[in-house]
Amino acid sequence: PQGVPSNYNWKGNPQLVKPLKSGDPPTYKPPFHAVTTPLSILFDVTLSVVTASALSLGLVNQTEFLNICSTLPLQGGTSPVSSVLCDDFVTLQKEQLLDTKKSNFWKEQQDKDEVLSALNTFIQNCKRRRLYEDRLRKERLLDDEERVILPMEGVPEDVVLEEREEFNFTEKRGTE
Repeated sequence: PQGVPSNYNWKGNPQLVKPLKSGDPPTYKPPFHAVTTPLSILFDVTLSVVTASALSLGLVNQTEFLNICSTLPLQGGTSPVSSVLCDDFVTLQKEQLLDTKKSNFWKEQQDKDEVLSALNTFIQNCKRRRLYEDRLRKERLLDDEERVILPMEGVPEDVVLEEREEFNFTEKRGTE
């Protein structure tokens, strides 16, 4: 290599690796290469995720996004979101409504915070989906715990929370 004496002891310096070709300059290998490379990759990935998240939050219309999310339980077919989140959210809201200190929370905050308003709409739509699933079970003569796939049109507009009295729904699934 150019600039390196011909009698240089390559084995005497562990940080330098002898180049494969005689014209290439010697390459530097940092002493903590096994630690610095994964850390630099982790830093690059973290920086990329933070940048993408900040950019997407700035470009997304939050109100429209919340409206779309709150209507997810009304969609047809199977709903992984509904099967995972609905029972927990309905139970949580029911517990808060039963607690005298927190009973007015949903009413007071609904108009002030659009996220809580969308969450309340999501919970009401979860209840509507549950009522419609129960209606389909009764029409199809299925057991209470059998899984029902909603038609592709989703939950019809005529399914309202008052329907629970018509079908005598029980509290076992957490409905109000």
